[in-house]
Amino acid sequence: MKVETVFFDVGGVLEDRSAVDREIVPISAEVLAACGVGSVNEADVVAYRTRLTAALGDRPWENRYFYWRDLIEAVSGSRPSDDVVDRAYWIYLDAYSSRVQIHVDVKPALQMLKSLPVELALISNATMAKTKRFLARVALTKSFTAAVISEEVGSSKPSPVIFSYALYRTGRAPGACMHVGDGLRNDYLAAESAGMVGVLLNRRPSESERNGEGSGARRRIHSLTELAGLIEEIS
Repeated sequence: MKVETVFFDVGGVLEDRSAVDREIVPISAEVLAACGVGSVNEADVVAYRTRLTAALGDRPWENRYFYWRDLIEAVSGSRPSDDVVDRAYWIYLDAYSSRVQIHVDVKPALQMLKSLPVELALISNATMAKTKRFLARVALTKSFTAAVISEEVGSSKPSPVIFSYALYRTGRAPGACMHVGDGLRNDYLAAESAGMVGVLLNRRPSESERNGEGSGARRRIHSLTELAGLIEEIS
């Protein structure tokens, strides 16, 4: 079947979060200080963030909001009010938005896709505010006709619910849709299970993966600039 709509994951596919990852400890300390928690032990922040991130697993990205509630409670010894948690999240969002970048292959790839009769859309585990800020900052707001975000759907990848909703939003048959993501389980396998054409993006493959071994995905690309050619091949 001809590919008519291409969905992209946002985090890791469009967003380059390396600067955020490098600075997450000082960002966390900055947020806690702004919320009146005071001085924090950076080693404890790292350890707690690691534990909580592992515990959240595949739960909706909006649950990262509760990360700040639990972290403030762990550091201060008391449960913060909703207002304090809300403030912490928005301070974090400002810090995140000012640091996140766009991967260098994104705009060239989108330019190449303009020559094809395909619609571009998003499926992402995120909050709408976070997604809108990123798209505006990198001048991509008008590049996508639909944004299917876990916060609004109430379900996150790899749940079939968010993929079904994406199909409803675009009015496309599953086989006419492609989903490009950097996660084997959350993106590639989940999209395939929904009947879509899954594509796994790995910008830093090992030698064996370059040779097509061990990735667990039949359709793999190492740069978004390979996507137009893959679509033409499939269609």
